[in-house]
Amino acid sequence: QKEEPSGGLDLIISKFDFGASREWATFFGGSGDEFPGDIVYDEDQEQIYVCGNTSSDNLPVQQGNSTFFQANLGGKTDAFIGRFTESLGRTRWVSYFGGTEDDFGEGGLVLDESSQRLFLIGTSRGGTQTSICPTDTLSGFPLCPGGGNRYFQADVQGGYDAFVSEFSTLDHSLTWSTYYGGDQDDRASAIALGYDLQGNLNALYVGGNTSTLQVPATITSPITTATGGAFPLATPSSSTYFQSTNGQLSGFTSKFDIPSFQVTWSTFIGGEGVDRLTGLATDSLGDLYAVGTTRTSQTTHSCEA
Repeated sequence: QKEEPSGGLDLIISKFDFGASREWATFFGGSGDEFPGDIVYDEDQEQIYVCGNTSSDNLPVQQGNSTFFQANLGGKTDAFIGRFTESLGRTRWVSYFGGTEDDFGEGGLVLDESSQRLFLIGTSRGGTQTSICPTDTLSGFPLCPGGGNRYFQADVQGGYDAFVSEFSTLDHSLTWSTYYGGDQDDRASAIALGYDLQGNLNALYVGGNTSTLQVPATITSPITTATGGAFPLATPSSSTYFQSTNGQLSGFTSKFDIPSFQVTWSTFIGGEGVDRLTGLATDSLGDLYAVGTTRTSQTTHSCEA
């Protein structure tokens, strides 16, 4: 635990018991600024995971027994991810996550305990170099195609692209990591997992906002990569909600099938104004819920009941 802040803005991580009594609290950060992204609890391991972004070049990193470990700040701002004990908030694994440009880990975290998978989303400007399935030696943004024919985008196509990354909670190895977006700015800000009626993990949902107007010449499903600066759109059938037009800024929602990790559904959500998608959730029936903000004045009332 850390009892004093280190820089301009530090994280404060706290635990409260069922009776609302505080059990512990700790500062976390370096000499720069840290911004929190998300926090999830691993009940099986009795650990918590925290993500965010940092401008500190002296973040208190710790490799422990983890496979993936980035010891140094890659750009002016990097994402970070850390694992802390549930009992006292002690660090067990803390790593930078980013390349030579600015990378932000404020998008979110989600954990599936049964498959021991941890997903991190954020936003990246990329850089001139990438590191493919790295462990502890990085020369650029950490990418990993993963096994099979998963969706994989090797380059940032616009100013900023979203990124989606998967870790194993067994050894914190990076098992899949990809950029996601088109030829303008694309930012990830929402994440959720989907399950079938038997409780088996079958989908990863990622949402955010995009200013990309270009769409694929042919829209199919599933897709395994973005093409020519177009935003990765996909529709599996004519009955699926689908929007291929974008306003000044639109929300987007994309579904990655599991275990293939191919994009089976991806759509804009918005009107002619500025629209942002900020949250996603699922239920036990496999339904998806989305929330966001809009400055669009025109509305449409058509929907499938």
